[in-house]
Amino acid sequence: MLRQHLLAVSWGLLLVPLSAQTPAPAPAAPKGQRTEQQVDQEIARILVGYAKTAESCKAHGEARNIYNQILDHYDLEHAVARAGLGWQKVRGEWQQTVAETALPKDTATAAQKKSLTAPWDAARKRIGALHRDLGLQLLAQDQRSRGLAQLERALVFLPEDGTAHEALGHEEFEGFRGTAEQIEFIKRLRALFALGKRIREQPVEVKPVDASQLPDALRRTGIAFAGARTESLTYWVAGSQEEADVCAIASRRAELLWRELLATDPSHTQLKLWPTKWVAVVRSAEQRRRLLETSPECRDNDTLDRALLKGGNTFVVPGGRAEWVINYEPKEDADSAVGQWTKRAHGAMNSPLTEGMVHLATWLLCDSMMSSYMQLAHTGGKDEEEPTAPADWFRLLRAEIDAGADWPLVQVPREGLQNFRASVRFKSWSFVTWLIARHPDRWVQLLASLPSKNLSEEVVEQTFQSVLERGTGEVDAEWRAFARRGSRIGKAAGLPQ
Repeated sequence: MLRQHLLAVSWGLLLVPLSAQTPAPAPAAPKGQRTEQQVDQEIARILVGYAKTAESCKAHGEARNIYNQILDHYDLEHAVARAGLGWQKVRGEWQQTVAETALPKDTATAAQKKSLTAPWDAARKRIGALHRDLGLQLLAQDQRSRGLAQLERALVFLPEDGTAHEALGHEEFEGFRGTAEQIEFIKRLRALFALGKRIREQPVEVKPVDASQLPDALRRTGIAFAGARTESLTYWVAGSQEEADVCAIASRRAELLWRELLATDPSHTQLKLWPTKWVAVVRSAEQRRRLLETSPECRDNDTLDRALLKGGNTFVVPGGRAEWVINYEPKEDADSAVGQWTKRAHGAMNSPLTEGMVHLATWLLCDSMMSSYMQLAHTGGKDEEEPTAPADWFRLLRAEIDAGADWPLVQVPREGLQNFRASVRFKSWSFVTWLIARHPDRWVQLLASLPSKNLSEEVVEQTFQSVLERGTGEVDAEWRAFARRGSRIGKAAGLPQ
C-alpha cells in the first residue's frame, strides 16, 4: 500500500490528483492558456527533477516523499515515481516488487541535506505559481470548485502567497492567514497550552500524613515512608516529606488538567475513573522486592517473578484500589505522578493512544517526557536511556516526517504495549495533542471506540470514519501539515519550532 507523505497540505484538500477532484471532465482551456492536465504534467516534471537531485545527494526518503506527492496529486500512473517507490508493472498492473524496508536508506550528510534547500526553494516557487495562476484562470472561467482546489494547492508550496489567500477568502489572525476552521484550531491549541501553564503555576494545598496512618501493606516492609495528601489522593514515598509533597501536588494538577479536558467531549460521562485510594513510591529494585514479598496483595494476582518485572501496578484495597511505582530518582517523581493520574483518567480508551495522553500531560505540566507504560519493565536496574526533553522529541519526530518514516496513523492504535517503539510514542503524543484541539467534542469518543487488543486496520479505519467522518489517510495528512518542520499552522498555534 502506498504511503501518503506530503510536505504540507491545506485542510479539506483531497489526496487525489487535482484534475480528478470533481467528477465532471475538465473543460478545454482557451487558446494560449494551460489545461489542468498540462499543469499536472509540468509539475510532475519539476518534482521528478528535484527528486533526482535528492537521490544524487543520497536523501532517498526525501525523494520518496516527492514520488508520493506525484502519485497522490498529479499522476497515479507516473512510471518514474512508481519505480522510485519500488513498483513495477507486471502484466499491465502495478505491483510492489521491492519491499519498502528494502528501498535505499537515507545516508545524506548534513551538508548534502543543506544543499537541497536552494533546489527545493526554486521548485516550490515554480509549482506554487503554476497552481495559483491556474486557479485564478479557472475562477475567471466560472470553474469555482476547480479554481479553489488549485489555489489551496498553491498554498502548500507558497504558504504566504497573498493573492491565493485573498482569492480563497482567508481570514487573518495575528499574522496567520487561513480558513476560519484553521484559526479556531489555532485558538484551541493555544488555549490548551495556556491551560497547562495555568494549572502548572496554580498552588495546590497539600498536607503531611502521619506515619500512624501508613497502610498495612507498606508497614510490613519496614521501609520508612513519608505521606502527603491533597483533597483527592494520598502519596506514600520512600523518601523525604518534600518528595511526597511533589508527588501529591503533581498528581492533583494532572487531575485538574484531565477533568477539564475530558469535559469538552460529552461522551466522557461514559468513562469510569479508577477509584485509587493511595499510591506508594519505592526507590530501588530491593525495595520493590521487599514490598512484593511481604505484601503479596500488591502483586495483583501475579506471581512474584512476574511482578518483579514491572515498574508499577495497581491492586485491590478496602474501598477501592491502590498503586505502587518504582521511581529510582526524585527527579522522576512529578512526571511519574502526572503519568499515573493520566492513566487512571483514560477509562477503557485505546492504550497506545493513551500513551500520547500521558506524554501530553507530562509535557504541559512538567516539561519532561519520562513516564512510559509498557506491559513489562526491564528486569534489572534502570530503564535504558531515552530522550526525555520535549525539544528532542520534536526534533526526532520532525526528522521522521522529513524522511517519510513517521509511523502510519492507522497502525498507532494497534501497537503492542509490551514492545512500544519510540517512533510510535512520538506519533501518539503529537497526534493526541492535535486531536484534542482539532476535535474537542469527539476525541474521547474516538479513543474509547478503539479497542486495545486484536485491532485490525479495517476496524481502525471504520472507527475513524464513524467518529471523525474522515479516513486515517486524510487525518494523517492534516496532522503532518501541523507537525512537520516549518509548519505555518503549527507555528501559529504555538508549537516550539
